[in-house]
Amino acid sequence: MERLASERISAPLARARAPKNTNARCSISSGYIRRLGHLPAGEKNMLARVIVVVFGISVLFLLFQNVPGRAQDPLAKPVKVSPADVQFVVDAARSGYHEVQMGKLGVERGGHDVQVYAQRILDDHTLSNAEVEALARLKSITLPDASKTDPSTANLSRLSGIEFDREFARAAVEDHLRDLAEFENEDQSAASDSDIRGFAHSMLPKLHAHLDLAKALKL
Repeated sequence: MERLASERISAPLARARAPKNTNARCSISSGYIRRLGHLPAGEKNMLARVIVVVFGISVLFLLFQNVPGRAQDPLAKPVKVSPADVQFVVDAARSGYHEVQMGKLGVERGGHDVQVYAQRILDDHTLSNAEVEALARLKSITLPDASKTDPSTANLSRLSGIEFDREFARAAVEDHLRDLAEFENEDQSAASDSDIRGFAHSMLPKLHAHLDLAKALKL
């Protein structure tokens, strides 16, 4: 008799503890309550208590999983960074937008060598701008307007021919020397946010390559 009661209790208990289907956990009582009428009073009370305990544990587990902050992605929360890091990201975005405008201008107005170089920086900085924008969203940093034309690009657009090419090359060298100094400083700063520092580090090879290509322009 004890073995029979144990089998009758352990079978539904094992099925009730199955973790894969929430709907199954929540509907434990529907299948087994019907069987209670066929059991002796003692076994009926014992089985009912087991079902209630397992069901209660399941509900508490679900409630625990939904406690605010436990199941949320930490990347979705605003992350505070230092004013210096904020300024670096803003400057990096502004510089990247400038380089895209320079690239477009060089492709349109430059000689062959300038056009090749301009296409390279246009392609590279279009990709890096997407990275810095994603980083800014992650850190809740407001960036400048990408469509706003900066004064240096506006002045360059008034030139043509060899004058344009020379000024373009001079500006490209100057811009990338300045950018390299800023990115290297961010990369070497132990106080920098790790994600921002990682972005600065990943950009260094690209900026070095751009500087070398700008210096190599034959005008």
